[in-house]
Amino acid sequence: MSEEAKREFAAALEALLRQAGSPSFQELHLLAKARGSWLPRSTASDAIRGKRLPPVNIVNQFVASCHEAAVNAGMIVDEDDYSLWRWQARWQEAQMRCLAGRRPERPEPVLAEAAVPSPAPVVQRRWVPGRDSTYLLIGVSTFQVPGYAQIPLETWGFREVIEQVAPWLQVRHLHDPTQLDIEEAMHQAASSTRGVLFVHLAGHALLDEREQLHFLASDSDPERFPSRSAVAVTGLLNRLHAQSHAQAIVLIVDTCFAGQAIPEMPVDGHAFVLAASGPFELASSGPISLTAVLARHLAAGDASTSMQLMSMEDLAAAVTREMKHDDYRQSPIWASTGEAGEICFGLNAAAGASTRPSHPAP
Repeated sequence: MSEEAKREFAAALEALLRQAGSPSFQELHLLAKARGSWLPRSTASDAIRGKRLPPVNIVNQFVASCHEAAVNAGMIVDEDDYSLWRWQARWQEAQMRCLAGRRPERPEPVLAEAAVPSPAPVVQRRWVPGRDSTYLLIGVSTFQVPGYAQIPLETWGFREVIEQVAPWLQVRHLHDPTQLDIEEAMHQAASSTRGVLFVHLAGHALLDEREQLHFLASDSDPERFPSRSAVAVTGLLNRLHAQSHAQAIVLIVDTCFAGQAIPEMPVDGHAFVLAASGPFELASSGPISLTAVLARHLAAGDASTSMQLMSMEDLAAAVTREMKHDDYRQSPIWASTGEAGEICFGLNAAAGASTRPSHPAP
């Protein structure tokens, strides 16, 4: 099935190339270069050979260059044939077929492997968010676009866990919101939060031709993608940072290609990003998603430390260790600025914490 998926995808790219008037690989390269993007001739050639599935960023540049070549040649262009939205959905389907049979649907948690007693207590600073902190949880599983797959989300279970381990947070949960709902909720949270602002996105995301990441809302439309039909995630931290009076911002992105949220972090202040996957990597949904793994670690706690609170760095390191196993389709990545890594995500159940410590100054 894996080889067949590669061949079929390569054949579809080759057919698109012919449809665009069979531009040379050199022409595709120059068109991408003029856009400020990267598509070497050899890479474009490899994309239609079917030996391997090309990375999604290469697919984007190949399709965008074919579209531009067809327009430049004065050909009649059906925009649907060159839709980055549809090509990424096709790529995701091919990638899933390549991965099929290699990993179980629900691996056994490996939390026990991390449960090694610490040789000695470690004195660490912890930044406990106050009651003026907000957790904005946004999950989109159902889409109005016909034929776009519904995805299983773990946001309802995650909300229950976060309300138990971090009762001081003001949690707001949006399920299947529209783009306007998301934009308004982010603006309201950014303007009203004075403590720590958490923004957690779970669902589908796509890349545009400049490889910028966009989170899909329930009413996202491929005909208007990306500018008027999705929420820009690349650069989101900078926008929130500019709008908000929050002491710190934490962004959790549980989507495909989530690593594209990291490059444009604020250069000053306190910010933390936890991404479910690399910049051009698929992410899993359901019980092996980043949201589900986070919920399990928060509920179980970390027995390897006597600390009563789990920091963002502690939690990110724990989920990354678990999800690097072959049972998962992605490896989460994370980055922080300032002291955001010491922001506490919740009480450490394994350490027997039962009370909320005082809030140290950031």
